[in-house]
Amino acid sequence: MTSRYGNTPHYILKSGMVFYGDEGREKPARSNKIGFLFDLHEGILHKHGSAELVEPRFEEMKSALARAGFVDMAEDLVYMAIDISEENAEMLEEINAAIATMGRIKHLYNLLTDREIEAKLAPLLPMESFP
Repeated sequence: MTSRYGNTPHYILKSGMVFYGDEGREKPARSNKIGFLFDLHEGILHKHGSAELVEPRFEEMKSALARAGFVDMAEDLVYMAIDISEENAEMLEEINAAIATMGRIKHLYNLLTDREIEAKLAPLLPMESFP
């Protein structure tokens, strides 16, 4: 069975666990929480992987840029993490597209931001407001 990713590294969910790698050679991730470090202005994905490894790298980069006088660049850096489970496994398609396509991380960020806003507003609005 060949997946749509072929030899392109990608994330998959097997038996409730996240795996990452090439077709047929996926290895278990450290956890199901995937972290992303990216430049929101340019849409450049700098690092992705286990959230526990990506978040410290975000802090290091942000502070190094600020110390070097690149405050605007430091402020453009964003860290986000997505905890993958069976309930949101469809997010893996967006995650895989974001790591494979330059600039696509901004789409994933906006998608998650929109979902968070909707989730916060839902209890405040009448049910007819949502399709």
